Amino acid sequence: MTPKYLGRSIRKISLKTGEKRIFTNAECNYSYRNSFFKEPENKGKFYIVNVVYRLSKQAEYHLEYENIRDYLAGKPVSLQTVREAVIDIRKSKLPDPEKTGNAGSFFMNPYISVNHFQKLKNNYSDIPFYPFNEKFVKIPAAWLIEKCGLKGLTEGGAAVHDKHALIIINQNHATGREIALLAEKIVETVKNKFDIELQPEVNYI
Repeated sequence: MTPKYLGRSIRKISLKTGEKRIFTNAECNYSYRNSFFKEPENKGKFYIVNVVYRLSKQAEYHLEYENIRDYLAGKPVSLQTVREAVIDIRKSKLPDPEKTGNAGSFFMNPYISVNHFQKLKNNYSDIPFYPFNEKFVKIPAAWLIEKCGLKGLTEGGAAVHDKHALIIINQNHATGREIALLAEKIVETVKNKFDIELQPEVNYI
């Protein structure tokens, strides 16, 4: 979904002063997995009461992900079939949160320079990527982690999910420290192998 459809306005309350205010879409400063409310100086300072959306009456299909394209190969593309594709793909790869504790995607997909990408492609011809602009491309964090052979890696009761490398699961009463240590190992390994530093998507408390 493009930013123009995300939160046309947001009503929030300051946790410090109790002041109520409406933020416009532009003021929310949306970007990839980020917003005004996730910036370090604003994190934890506001309580969002409600959000107003503007939805398009015309379907917009985002089929740039290979798994979705493969699922829909030979099938008609419609709201229903895209919905089914997303649900079935997620069920096949992601752990059921009712059975296995997890925080969803643990790391954000990194952006790297085109020059950096070309150097990596010389060694990894199968590296997936999504063009961002003339200077940067986005690389799937899951591919980087899997290519490092980290699926199934454990730290105490925490583990990298064996079906989706972007997911850290609590498989045996993991502590917050164990999860953090496992994440640190992932970041360090990917950095050493690809010279790419992954950034957590989750918030540490």
